[in-house]
Amino acid sequence: MNHSRVEYFSRQLQQAAVTAKIASARIRRRVAAISGKETARQLPRYASLTATIDCHIY
Repeated sequence: MNHSRVEYFSRQLQQAAVTAKIASARIRRRVAAISGKETARQLPRYASLTATIDCHIY
């Protein structure tokens, strides 16, 4: 693999990580917004999705 391809993939990975972090933050905000209105049993679904996204970033 030549150097420019490595740089390209590195940039793609960084962008994906940023996108995932934004999505994760949105999910957390959504959880905060609905937690007051909806039943607690619906929250774990959002929480596990957030955890999955976080695991793929770090």
